[in-house]
Amino acid sequence: MIKYGILNQYADRVVLPLVLENDTGVMILGAVGLKLPKPDPLEELIADWKQRGLIPGPLYPHDEG
Repeated sequence: MIKYGILNQYADRVVLPLVLENDTGVMILGAVGLKLPKPDPLEELIADWKQRGLIPGPLYPHDEG
């Protein structure tokens, strides 16, 4: 996870090139931080992403898919 925004361009110059070079993923901290304190909307969002094929399921051992 990285912090990225108009006032913090470090990721654009340093982190994102490494992400592309290593064919890996990245999560923007602010977007995740908005949902983490509210587990129900987070679970709904993850379920929606799985249904749309944006993320695989299951994501962790006790996840039913």
